[in-house]
Amino acid sequence: MTDGPAEHSAQASAAAELAAERGWQTPRPLARGVEFVVFATTAPHLGDVVLRVPRARVFQTANNVGVSAERLLEQEYVLGHWLRDRGFPVAEPVELLGGRDGIPVLVSRFVESDGSAPHWEQFGALLARLHQAGPPDFVPVLQYGLELPELIARRLPERYARLRAFDPAIPEIPAAPEISDRLRAASSGRSLMHLDPRRQNLLCRSRRVAALIDWSNTLIGDPRMELARLTEYAAIEENGLDAPSILRGYSAVAGPPARSPAADLLYRLDTAVMLALVFRSVAPDPLLGHAQVDRVLALTKEMETVW
Repeated sequence: MTDGPAEHSAQASAAAELAAERGWQTPRPLARGVEFVVFATTAPHLGDVVLRVPRARVFQTANNVGVSAERLLEQEYVLGHWLRDRGFPVAEPVELLGGRDGIPVLVSRFVESDGSAPHWEQFGALLARLHQAGPPDFVPVLQYGLELPELIARRLPERYARLRAFDPAIPEIPAAPEISDRLRAASSGRSLMHLDPRRQNLLCRSRRVAALIDWSNTLIGDPRMELARLTEYAAIEENGLDAPSILRGYSAVAGPPARSPAADLLYRLDTAVMLALVFRSVAPDPLLGHAQVDRVLALTKEMETVW
């Protein structure tokens, strides 16, 4: 995923200014995504750390409108400590700072990775343990104070309407009250979900997960949503996932998830629409954009048989 030179320079300047103020080594680019750029540096008394710098103070994308970068970083900080205290592998947050022009910067401990893929069944077991841990006592930023059925019933039609602006031939979907009713009836509990389980968010050593990173998309609700999203992600080769092995590892710990065809399709559609908007608008990719619109069409067609 690429970004413009001016945009990248702004994030690098913010990281460099913060490092200079604190007497840290000059930061070097480590990773970049749609909303954040990550730099690595070395700090006295802390050792190797990473700086997570947002591309904007408030994100305005087709998927996330008016989302505060500072609130997402606060969530990463709080949740990172909550997970670490319960034995989950994360990049330990150190400090949330105000950087250049008031842009927030999250400082976390650097996690060494050898680039290996995890044992996928072990990763599935990790997700199962996460879902069994019970939810933390806070509301995720992107949950907007809603329970999951009401959240999906609100955001899926909103995002779907934005996608139809690109592709008017996409058929209509059920109304919000019908969506929330189906999801409430099928809900299997309230779990913390990561919801961005791509290979790029798994830092591994010797095929063991050393850290599961980037908790911006986290929600609390029916854990089947995580499994539906994972399966949709796995269809995109660059996400690097072995879904069958992950699901085997998950089922070995938590048992096979109870099936609810309508709810599963809604969770899959929520993912497919989000990805279609990413590849049509946020980070345009003609091939993936076309493929994801086709996927949305396939899911809406399948929904006709279970609705």
